[in-house]
Amino acid sequence: MSSRRWLVVTVATTLAAVALAVGANSALDIYGLFRDPTGRALPVYGNERVAKYLLGRRYVQANFDGVLIGSSVSANWSVGTMHSARLYNESVNGGNMVEEEALLDQVLENSGPGLALLVVHPFLTSSHESNSVTLTPREYWGALGSLNLLDAYKNAFKIRLGREQQVFDVAGSQDFGDGTKKLNARLQAMMLGTSDFEIDPVALQSYREVVASLRARHVPVGFVIPPTEESIFEPKREAFRKYVGVILADRSGEDRVLDFTADEFAAFRAETANFSDGVHLRVAGARTVTAVVDDRIKTWIAEGWLGHSQMPHEARPRRTAQLIKLGAATQPSGR
Repeated sequence: MSSRRWLVVTVATTLAAVALAVGANSALDIYGLFRDPTGRALPVYGNERVAKYLLGRRYVQANFDGVLIGSSVSANWSVGTMHSARLYNESVNGGNMVEEEALLDQVLENSGPGLALLVVHPFLTSSHESNSVTLTPREYWGALGSLNLLDAYKNAFKIRLGREQQVFDVAGSQDFGDGTKKLNARLQAMMLGTSDFEIDPVALQSYREVVASLRARHVPVGFVIPPTEESIFEPKREAFRKYVGVILADRSGEDRVLDFTADEFAAFRAETANFSDGVHLRVAGARTVTAVVDDRIKTWIAEGWLGHSQMPHEARPRRTAQLIKLGAATQPSGR
């Protein structure tokens, strides 16, 4: 075989192999990008940041009423199973607000959520550095072939074989397990003692940009201040008060707030069995918090929270009308 013929055959074979791989990846479509994702059940495989970034492009809008924005503090809240509104959990382990903004931008790019819950916790604004990959639009093309995609396939395959556990559900929530854990070094430095929380200005700006983007699209916003075990919370009570004051300084009259540091939740915070490390919740604790969030959203909807939204997209008014109908049929249980 001449060198010229060899080159032609090699190039043709390579192109055919690439085309075959791209076609197969497009057909499998584990991120819901290349065919209608409505009604599909797509858990996170591989790198959670990459997966949630890509799932946010079409899958989240097609199957969920809204999103929960947070860090590992809220990552195991099963908000996809709520009755008031089915939310996708965008919280990621070690996540900060810069990373969460990148995830939300994908959801906002195509229609956007019907509502958004934002976790108010100092970890989200303690840093703006990426804790994993830097999320960029090139991840979209990586869904047709990349090392991240290969890692996702490996993860899915091992789960099928029973060699790894499926830790994410189809609504983005993660199963941490139910054991007692030691608070990680970053949270120890942040949560122990009485000093005020340090706020990274870049991360704080991202938080404000997230809120501004949601309001610009008339997305109803609810802030959720998560619980912290009482023995950790009490020495930091004033620090939490100041931090929440900074985050909610620009709160609008239409925004809603659910505060698990309020006195009505003191008994929950005092029960150490609700927490795995004083900050993250065990399964039962997360289930209780999710139930309270669910109940509170029903109350907010019944009070007309979604009625303030003048949504420009065709799909969203139908979704909102269904949520309003549900809220109107639900007896409010108080603020």
